[in-house]
Amino acid sequence: GLKTKINISDLYRDCEKNKSLWATLHLNELIDLPALLNISKYTGQIQGQFNSTDITLSIGNILSPELKSQLGNFSANLEDINTSSVTQQMNSVYLINLNQTANKILNLNSLQTNPNIKQQLTNEATRLMQIQADIETNIYPQMKNLNSSI
Repeated sequence: GLKTKINISDLYRDCEKNKSLWATLHLNELIDLPALLNISKYTGQIQGQFNSTDITLSIGNILSPELKSQLGNFSANLEDINTSSVTQQMNSVYLINLNQTANKILNLNSLQTNPNIKQQLTNEATRLMQIQADIETNIYPQMKNLNSSI
């Protein structure tokens, strides 16, 4: 077979230089890696296998008769949903305003003498205002989309 000369001092020096094992052992002299990894020589064979493979899916077998029946019952029951009630409940979310609660907390804050409690109340009021802002920027647009879909 093929042989390559390697000595211990070269191995040690290459390891200290953090060289790869491939370079240290001179494996490029034993194995033609670029030729081995060249997949273009396999492309024709792979393409031929793909071209000769016939995949047929039967759409009729995707849904069992039981599942078809359940879907039919579900769609029939959709007509019974009271969409105005759902819409009314969704619209009630718009009535919630955490800024009002935050303002009440800030008013209570003015009555406090303890600096720790004052800071906690201010932090909670600020947090409520941030939650309200997040609701207005994230949830309200999604609710409008959902409302129009219903």
